[in-house]
Amino acid sequence: RFGIATIFDQDLLMFAISQLMHEVNAKNVVSRRIQFTGYEYLKFIGRTTMGGKAYKDIWSSLERLHHTFVETNIRIGSAKRHHSFNWLSEIKQVEKDGKHRRFEIVLPEWLYSSVVQDKMILTLDAKYFSIKGGLERWLYQFARKTSGRQLNGWSENIKLIYEKSGSLGTFSEFNRRMKKILKDDNLLGYNVSKTMWYKQIALHFMRRNFTGISNSGIRKTNGAKQFRRIENEE
Repeated sequence: RFGIATIFDQDLLMFAISQLMHEVNAKNVVSRRIQFTGYEYLKFIGRTTMGGKAYKDIWSSLERLHHTFVETNIRIGSAKRHHSFNWLSEIKQVEKDGKHRRFEIVLPEWLYSSVVQDKMILTLDAKYFSIKGGLERWLYQFARKTSGRQLNGWSENIKLIYEKSGSLGTFSEFNRRMKKILKDDNLLGYNVSKTMWYKQIALHFMRRNFTGISNSGIRKTNGAKQFRRIENEE
């Protein structure tokens, strides 16, 4: 009935984390329970349509997040553990006289702790919410996490990237979509190209106009230090 949460439903988690961090930085009392209006959320993601359908879509996203069950390994501080959770522990919609008043959500404990205690936050480009394609959104997040502070960028086997993406299509379909993404070359501040890495076809992600930061903030690259670009196939 509800379906699995999508990368577009994830916008609600980003919004919630943003609100939580704002309160933390302001040194206000925070909790896992967050209240917000549909207008506040739609404004956050840059939507101009504020009608009743938009609010219904928000509730549908909240339902998918609440009913999507995840099993994974999660790092909290220096510890690592196997963990099972739903993306949202509780969801609520409040209406009065037939009009929307607010939404209310409860974040899972691990997500709340990661934000409030460990400050494990990844900033995103302000134009992120304008990305229309789901794969493009995922690739931007992947590039941001892997190569954001890497002087030499990040290379990884394209088949491993396909598996990590959770794409429902075949690998051939994934490859076709990647050709178009590489041709468009519009991944919000990152260059993406095909490379040969350890004698295998890989994707190389490189941050554009990277001028470096303090030495303490630069990570050693786990990708290729040198790579041979493979031109896009026609």
